[in-house]
Amino acid sequence: ETKAVTVVEDYLMDFNPDKQKAWFKLVYDPETTQILGAQLMSKADLTANINAISLAIQAKMTIEDLAYADFFFQPAFDKPWNIINTAALEAVKQER
Repeated sequence: ETKAVTVVEDYLMDFNPDKQKAWFKLVYDPETTQILGAQLMSKADLTANINAISLAIQAKMTIEDLAYADFFFQPAFDKPWNIINTAALEAVKQER
């Protein structure tokens, strides 16, 4: 059995005219909370996020690991919480 959470948000800050919507689905094992996969769709180039998920799967990371992982961000450009963090936090809430 697997579980998943889906997050839809603007990838860039609200005031940025180049912001794009991003749909991110995080799939995990509810018994171990280990990350099993993800899907990402956006007009923005979010390749780095999928690369991060690939590493998370290889390292057998959990939703808790990803919820508080430190991802690079640029103030006044990116959001402080990466969409991966947001989805993982939602998964942690779902499991409580």
